[in-house]
Amino acid sequence: MSYPSGLGDPTIAYLGMATFFMDYNNDGWKDIFIVNGHLYPEVDKLFGDEHYLQNPQLFENQRNGKFLEVSGDVGIGAMAVGGRGGAYCDYDNDGDLDIAITAIDSRPLLLRNDGGNRSGHWLQIKTVGTKSNRDGIGAEVKVVAGGLTQYDRVRTGGSWLSGNDMRLHFGLGNRRGAELVEINWPSGRVDQLTNVSADQILVVREGEGQIASPYKPFKSGHR
Repeated sequence: MSYPSGLGDPTIAYLGMATFFMDYNNDGWKDIFIVNGHLYPEVDKLFGDEHYLQNPQLFENQRNGKFLEVSGDVGIGAMAVGGRGGAYCDYDNDGDLDIAITAIDSRPLLLRNDGGNRSGHWLQIKTVGTKSNRDGIGAEVKVVAGGLTQYDRVRTGGSWLSGNDMRLHFGLGNRRGAELVEINWPSGRVDQLTNVSADQILVVREGEGQIASPYKPFKSGHR
């Protein structure tokens, strides 16, 4: 499906490592991020269009089964990295997903998303199990917001050598809330919350519903 979806041609000269879906602009449609980096330094001498150090790539979901590369638009098109692992996490709790990249023979990189939270509303959900496991791993979450229905599952791990934030992130676009948040816990219990406001990190405890959230946005001076 890589060629019909628009991913084939732009990735030919790259060697993809960690790869994952994530909604970078909070429009409710998952985009694709690829961490690239070749295995052999000699590739620079052998091939004119391939390089050992490569830039990561971001492909924006066009909502029609196709993806458009926007790496240059978001400021990563000129990067040169021996990329290996990659994971997403809203590390500053401001409502958009940031990305961490590990690189061979170099320091890890942290890409802070500046603008995703201004492009659309969002909702993050942290599950706290009681009868189920403490982190709610395996819980299936459904979010319904103004005709847009999204599903996700709490899981460990992520892509190659990487583990993503276990808080689930849902972009809502121009919707200011969700009519329904439904959590199917591994224990078999189902919790439902209705009329949930957007732009918050929602912490849900199994069997109790929403509880106080410990997650606060970082102040600008601490970034």
